[in-house]
Amino acid sequence: MIAGGIAYSYAGGTPAGGNLKIEDGSGTTVLSLDIPTAGWGVIPLSFALRGSASKAMIVTLAAGGSGVTGKVTVLAHWIE
Repeated sequence: MIAGGIAYSYAGGTPAGGNLKIEDGSGTTVLSLDIPTAGWGVIPLSFALRGSASKAMIVTLAAGGSGVTGKVTVLAHWIE
């Protein structure tokens, strides 16, 4: 899979341990960002993040804690 960007948000309070991680297959981290505040953001991937053939690209938004809701969306994704 190829990803052109990531959109994320935390609502309901300040996330405790907010983090966004992208893995190329389980255990191979290619991007990890701390997200210390509530709100939303977009991470444009101008280099179009490309996953390895036959490996899952895993995008994880860490749980924000009690009363905090998180959402994540992969933008402009396709398979070649």
